[in-house]
Amino acid sequence: MENLVIVYGSSSGHTKEVADKIFSKLKDSYNVSIFDIKTLTEDQLEKINSANYVIFGTSTWGIGDLQDDWDIYDFNKINVENKKVAIFGLGDCIVFSFTFCDAIKKMYDILTNKKAVIVGSFENCGYTFDKSESFIDDKFLGLALDIDNFPDIVDQNIDNWIQKLKLEFN
Repeated sequence: MENLVIVYGSSSGHTKEVADKIFSKLKDSYNVSIFDIKTLTEDQLEKINSANYVIFGTSTWGIGDLQDDWDIYDFNKINVENKKVAIFGLGDCIVFSFTFCDAIKKMYDILTNKKAVIVGSFENCGYTFDKSESFIDDKFLGLALDIDNFPDIVDQNIDNWIQKLKLEFN
């Protein structure tokens, strides 16, 4: 079974909740590990670097910023060169309508600069917003979720995204 790592940063607990859901839905298809970037150990970093696939999760804070724990992490330690990776992000499409899930784009830029192969772009499934740096060519660069305002569509969007990822990972 191939190794997959989910690594996330969470301030309010919502990103961890989504990461746990993704873990539960992938654990029968992959050898999955899940890590919080805030408490990442050297052994866990080695699992990320040796994994076949990595999923990165972040929420958007302030005016389009990555979750705080990502800002202080040294990305030079993470090796994703030529590795298939995916991104999921949380945001608020009502209060922060002009920066909805912008952290996905910030993570995308970091990972593409490290020569990762990004998979898992996803259509907009019911969100209305004014602008998002992560929404390009009518798709998000990863799974965008608004768990506060649209909790009723979160699980279905996760399920649909995971089905897409399984095809793109293989």
